[in-house]
Amino acid sequence: MNEKEMKRTARYFILLLLSVIVFTIGFMVVIQMWKGNEVVYFDKVVIDFIQARISPNLTKGMEWITFFGSFKWISIGSIVVIIWLMIYKRGKYSIFFIFTIVSGVMLNRVLKEIFQRERPDIHPLIHQGGYSFPSGHSMNSFVFYGLIAFLLFELLKHKFSRILGISLAMLSVLLIGISRIYLGVHYPTDVIGGYFIGAVWLFISIFLYQDVWHLIKKKRQKSG
Repeated sequence: MNEKEMKRTARYFILLLLSVIVFTIGFMVVIQMWKGNEVVYFDKVVIDFIQARISPNLTKGMEWITFFGSFKWISIGSIVVIIWLMIYKRGKYSIFFIFTIVSGVMLNRVLKEIFQRERPDIHPLIHQGGYSFPSGHSMNSFVFYGLIAFLLFELLKHKFSRILGISLAMLSVLLIGISRIYLGVHYPTDVIGGYFIGAVWLFISIFLYQDVWHLIKKKRQKSG
């Protein structure tokens, strides 16, 4: 690795570290605001604004959108991505993908049990069991689509394809979060908290992946 590549790698790791710090602080702020009842007004205003647009057709659309953040869809999508990576002999990415998705889902369930926030009782349009904070759909979709965006950035050569793929991934995450509020199964702060902790876990996983893979490459070079 030459000096230019070392500087670029250092900047990359610093950016990842700063991202983890910023989103961790954001998650902690949401928790403190929620526990101090400072988010009640914010949550109600956002819910009222979004649910004021309820209509039968929009509800069907939101139910369809929310499916793409569900555990079922993320499981199916993950299997498809992993098969695609294996076909194109990208084994290191498939291991990283599996680890990040599975551990992210487990982390969300642990956090729900820790905070035990009850779901909102403001015009729910669908039934959803379990605790509310942080939103599993929001967190898991951020990790899942964020991973896809990362893979597109890593594997695609054309800049336009990268930008388009990443933009679609982030738009999907945003719409899924909105759908959870519209359907009345999450407070806006559940969604924001899900985004924050999802971002934290995604960037930590990318950091670990890059660091571990760098160490493996160094060992192979020394042994070679």
